[in-house]
Amino acid sequence: MPLPKLRPDFSPLRDSRDLRLVVLGGFVSGMGAQATLVALPYQVYVQTHSALLVGLLGAVELAPLVSAALLGGAIADRMDRRKLLLCDQIGLVLAATGLAVGHPPVVALYALAAVLAAFTARAWW
Repeated sequence: MPLPKLRPDFSPLRDSRDLRLVVLGGFVSGMGAQATLVALPYQVYVQTHSALLVGLLGAVELAPLVSAALLGGAIADRMDRRKLLLCDQIGLVLAATGLAVGHPPVVALYALAAVLAAFTARAWW
């Protein structure tokens, strides 16, 4: 017995401008996060030529990622989520801007990576 053809229902996207904006904003933010995941380790390697320091970057990102994820749920319950999402996106843009400016020192790259990890964890509630 053949299966019926399954097709996605795009009518909510056609009907709701707000939903289209949220989906588009999430797509753009996700693309920026993915670009950062590639560019940051590459930039650390280009500046240091050390695979150890590139690996240490993941360790530096772990603590802010976990702590922001744990604290973020409580913050999201007490705060207007629109304002929280706006603050998260502003934080991501500022941290990404810090990465894009010239050739920051390696210590600044680690600090910006920690900030990006924290804001990325908070943006997924």
